[in-house]
Amino acid sequence: MTTQRESSGKGSAAAGPAPASQQGAPAGAIPGQQGVPAGTMPPGEQSYGPPDQSGAPVGYGSGPGYGSYQGGHDPRLAEPWRRFVGWLIDGLIIGVVGAVAWIPATVAMASRISDYVNRYPSSSTPGASAAGTQLAGQIVATTFLVIGAVVVLDILYYWLLTGLWGTTVGKRAVGAWVVSSTTWAKPGLGAAFLRALIFVVGPAIFGIFFLIDNLWLLWDSQRQCLHDKAASTLVVHGEAIGR
Repeated sequence: MTTQRESSGKGSAAAGPAPASQQGAPAGAIPGQQGVPAGTMPPGEQSYGPPDQSGAPVGYGSGPGYGSYQGGHDPRLAEPWRRFVGWLIDGLIIGVVGAVAWIPATVAMASRISDYVNRYPSSSTPGASAAGTQLAGQIVATTFLVIGAVVVLDILYYWLLTGLWGTTVGKRAVGAWVVSSTTWAKPGLGAAFLRALIFVVGPAIFGIFFLIDNLWLLWDSQRQCLHDKAASTLVVHGEAIGR
């Protein structure tokens, strides 16, 4: 019995007290770092934040962290002034191209009106009423044809450029691009067509819709117009997608 007790006492003495550097260290702390709280890196070491939630790198086709900005807009979204200037440039381009349709039509209608006035100086002139009715019908028909041609031109312009290129000439000039709100890739021809259709046809049917649609971005948290929401698109800075 005496021998066993002596052996046990020697084992306890051999263990001895824990090193001072480890005394009082909280559970989970890095060994050898006195006073370092559990789960933290020691002084002088780089601390890495939580991994990106999307797991995708910044670039065309990814939008890491989108929607995490509290109390303000995502800085990668294009500002209203940028979209407005881009729209002015696009409108100028479309207006110049559209002039090919409406200028000849306007000149032709003016010539017909002049011929009618010269032939029928008074409404009481025989045949004036019938000729006037026919002329009015021609003016209405030509007007609708010209408007229709311009609407089709607008749709093709915004649809094809946005769907295939990811932007328009005007947006490109101000460094803005259109992306899918979910993947941050080019929206594709399907979404681009819906976007262009609402943007162009809506105001052509209801003029006030143009203001409602485009002013919507001023109070929208994602700076989306109504045509953006319908097509699930965003307009962003080129730098946000590596452009």
